Amino acid sequence: MIWFGLRRATNIHWQVLNVDKQARAALKGQKPAILWFTGLSGSGKSTVANTVERKLLAAGYHT
Repeated sequence: MIWFGLRRATNIHWQVLNVDKQARAALKGQKPAILWFTGLSGSGKSTVANTVERKLLAAGYHT
């Protein structure tokens, strides 16, 4: 798990939301999470992401 990045971007700003993550979690009955795949071009990020999404869908999770 990455808790912090090596460099801090200065051009990223938090957007105020009208619907918060607790409301979405309650509606969907699942805990929100983000999986962010990084790596070199051609390293298999899309392949892994598609496999993870397929398995989550098979388990009944919204992705």
